[in-house]
Order: sequence, then C-alpha cells, then structure tokens
Amino acid sequence: MTKYEPKFEISYTVTLFENQLGTNLTVYNPPDSIKELEFQALLHNYFRVPATSVRITPLQNVGYYDKTRTTDEEKAIRRIEFRAEVDVQNYTDFVYEDAHGVYTLAWPDGKIIIETKNFKDVVIWNPQGEGNKIGDMEKGGW
Repeated sequence: MTKYEPKFEISYTVTLFENQLGTNLTVYNPPDSIKELEFQALLHNYFRVPATSVRITPLQNVGYYDKTRTTDEEKAIRRIEFRAEVDVQNYTDFVYEDAHGVYTLAWPDGKIIIETKNFKDVVIWNPQGEGNKIGDMEKGGW
C-alpha cells in the first residue's frame, strides 16, 4: 500500500569533491501513478560567512517578497531588487522568484559560488539576533 498518492520515487545524492560539494535531488512520478505529482522542495543551506561584509549577486532586477515586513499585506507585495549586491547586515528574509540559478556569496577574504538547476526561487535569510531563539542554531551562527 502506498502511503502517499500520487506515487513517487525520490533520491538525494551528496557528492564530495576536493573543493566542491554536489547535491542532486531527483523526484520521479512513475507512469502507473494515478495522477501527476506536484511538489516543492525546500533545501536549507547555511553558510558561515561574515554577515557584515558578505554580498550576494546577481539578484538585481529580480522580483522578491520581503518576509520581514510586519503585516501580511506588506509581505504579499512583490518588490523588485534594485541593489547590485544584496547584503544581510540587517534581519533579512527575502524570497526571490524566478532568479538566475547561479549565485555568488563574496566577502573580502573569500567567495562561494552556488549553482542550481530546476530551482527557480532562492531565499536570502539572516535572522540576526533572533537566531539565538532557534534551538539548533549554532551560538553566534547568524
């Protein structure tokens, strides 16, 4: 007996390279399934970078929702990112829609390049001091 309908198969593969981490999430909707599968995958990645100097690019001219706003009406307003470089110096929770799929996190002493495929949205999040209320957050990890 299948617990979920429609039927699906999922695999998640992690590959470690000398200077790279690769992940692959594959979801398969078999032909004998009773209907097409709709799903959403939320992959949370946390990077230890200096929050005061890190900059994320390229997100300029991409539409986003600001989840730090106080009312549901304000949170539902689609905004356009005007900054060439996005920072996280303040409490940040932005959901960018239909973004580019390749992102650079850069700071004076380093950078991380993130490449995604078939993930059209990206979230930039930094809870600042509110992070100390998250049970599994490393102390000072925000």
